[in-house]
Amino acid sequence: MKISLSLKLGIFVVLIFTLVISVLCLYRPLKFRFYEKDLIRTNAHLGYCAGIAEEGTRAIPYIIDWIGQENHVLRTGSIKILMLMLHNDIHSLDSNMPELRKAIANVIDKDRDWCRRFGEIIRSHSYPYVKNREVPRKYHRIYEKALSLLPPEILRGYGIEIYASARRR
Repeated sequence: MKISLSLKLGIFVVLIFTLVISVLCLYRPLKFRFYEKDLIRTNAHLGYCAGIAEEGTRAIPYIIDWIGQENHVLRTGSIKILMLMLHNDIHSLDSNMPELRKAIANVIDKDRDWCRRFGEIIRSHSYPYVKNREVPRKYHRIYEKALSLLPPEILRGYGIEIYASARRR
């Protein structure tokens, strides 16, 4: 029994559409899996973090996952990416703040030393490398917003006080 040409073409078209749809569905998860491996390989290099930060809010679920992992390079890189996202747009994390706070609080509950590390990363990436000049207000707002990622009880426990302007907003 011979299979007609139209049946062969129909099967071929169905297979092509199946392949295209599966690639479209798997593209973003695979892309962020490659980002994760490269982030570890480059030891959370700031230039590489900037590329991930340009993904915007699409990267937030993956960043939350990376914060929760045991790999310290992924955690450090995640906070750097969040800082770069705040530098690009200070309101970019507003809708995801509760999830980010919860992920960071879970890490700090397991290992209290990470609070100090998170604070150091936030402090070092909030302000530009400016000497002998007054720091613009924008960078103070970025620092305040980044500190708001840490749970308030932890901030009080370490004696970190958020500027008065953050309390007014």
